[in-house]
Amino acid sequence: MPESYRSFSVNFNFDLHTPEKNIIFGDTKGMMKFNYKSNELAQLYKFENQIGRQPDYVVFDEFQDTAIIASTDDVLWVNVTKKIEIDVDEKFQLGDIKSILYRNSKYYVLANKYQRKLGYFLLELDQNLEEMEMPRYVIKWENKLEIDDASLHYI
Repeated sequence: MPESYRSFSVNFNFDLHTPEKNIIFGDTKGMMKFNYKSNELAQLYKFENQIGRQPDYVVFDEFQDTAIIASTDDVLWVNVTKKIEIDVDEKFQLGDIKSILYRNSKYYVLANKYQRKLGYFLLELDQNLEEMEMPRYVIKWENKLEIDDASLHYI
């Protein structure tokens, strides 16, 4: 990958429609589609709210219609098809994001801070977040411990 593209997210997804030549990833300003055969970069979606630093996570639903793009400090939910964006960390007062997972039409966000308090917080968000009034906390433990290296997996 060219040096100028190295500030993009550390993970990527193959484009469902053209996986033989395109990958999708994010940067602080939006989501990009990169054709690795022709070395062309195209903007897929431009964020209304920029992410403060290089995204650590770009997690799509199974159809790549919605996604959560996040760094440790910022979390954005995006409906790429409808061009809708929600600032998840601002709306639900999350911080210090440790992991994100998509499963069965739900996004799961593991955070170490809620309302600026340390703890272990696992938030369940609907795939269609724009229709969701209140989040569901699967785990909401306030404590004085900082999570270091955490991951979400399902069996």
